[in-house]
This record gives sequence, C-alpha cells and structure tokens, in this order.
Amino acid sequence: MATDITAYLQTLGVGFTTTLVDLLIGTVLIAIGAIVAWVLGTITKYALDKMGVDAWLKKHKIEKGMIGFSVSGLAKLFVELIVFFAFAASASQMYYPLPGLTQLLYKAENVVCELLKFSVILFSGLLAAEDVSNRIKASKISFANFWGTLTEVFLALITLSIALNSLTFLNYNAIIERLITIIMWGVVGFVIAIGLGVGIAIGLGGKDIVKDILKKKKSYFENLI
Repeated sequence: MATDITAYLQTLGVGFTTTLVDLLIGTVLIAIGAIVAWVLGTITKYALDKMGVDAWLKKHKIEKGMIGFSVSGLAKLFVELIVFFAFAASASQMYYPLPGLTQLLYKAENVVCELLKFSVILFSGLLAAEDVSNRIKASKISFANFWGTLTEVFLALITLSIALNSLTFLNYNAIIERLITIIMWGVVGFVIAIGLGVGIAIGLGGKDIVKDILKKKKSYFENLI
C-alpha cells in the first residue's frame, strides 16, 4: 500500500514538474516571439521609410487617402501582430495543455491576416479615389470640386464594399444591404438637391429676364397707356 502511494506521488511529482517546465518553455518562446516581432516590425518600418513611400504619397497629394495612417506604421503593426501570434499559437500548441487558448490564438492570427488583406484593399482604393478626385478638381469642368468630391465618395463606398467582402468573420450581406440603402438614399437626396437647385436657378433667371424686358419696353407701355 505504501509502495503504491509512493509511486503515485512520484508520478504526480514528475507530471507536475514536466508541466511546469513546458509552461516555462512556452512562456519563453512567446517572449522570444514578441522580441522577434518587434525587431521585424522595426526593420519593415525602417525599410519603407528609406524607400520614401509616405513621402511619395505626400508629394502626389494623395496622403488623405490613408485617413491619418501611414503605410510604414501600418506595415510595422501587421508584421508585429502576425509574427507574435504565430509564435504564441505554436508555443501554446506544443507546451500549454489548453486547447481553447491555442484555438483562440490561431483565430486571432487569422483575423489579423484578414485585416491585413482588408487594409490593403481599402487603402489602395482610397488612394486611387483621392487621386481621381484631385485630377477632376484640377480640371476646368464646371463644378469641378463638387464632381471631384462626389466621385471620391462613390469610389470610396465601392472600395469599402469590396474590402468588407474579404472579412469572413463579418456578416457581409447585412452590411452590404445597409450600404446599398445608404447609397440609394444618397442618390435620391442628390437628385432632389439638383432639381431644387436647377428650379431655383431657372426661377431667379426668369425673374431677371422679365425685369430686363420690362425696363427695355417701359416707354412702349407708357405710350400705350
């Protein structure tokens, strides 16, 4: 009996020690992953800064398409997150006896990869929309600023729709339905505004024309009276 208890305690002690060692190794790997992620992110940002990507956007006056973000900053962030979660998920799978945590970390890594794809699509479209808008505004067409802004908004909505479609963890259909509703009401409002503007312009213009005719024919009407 005593021998069985001793053997059980030895087995328990060995299991506890093994688990503790595994947890320490996993934690060390995660810490190493965080350091590697920071180093790779910093290198990525440095390389993009040296290439002058953000400066190029400012030079061509399309940096507003980044809506306050920078290409180098976003690249650094995504590199750090992807590398860190890759290390953390692998360490959890090999050394942590917590399947739920491992699944959560792998899910987080997938979400970050999808957000990266979303960002590439979104900001590429917004930069293109900003460039097209600037070209229209710089042209000599009537109401250039208005048409440039309207085109930018339209392209931005299309880009957002395409980018959202790349996110598998969202209810894309419901989002698109709301976007379509917003766009439809926006088009209706735009048509009404144009109609009212044209009507007012014609009304005011007609009033001025009648006034000019009366002034020119004033003596004629006086003679008739």
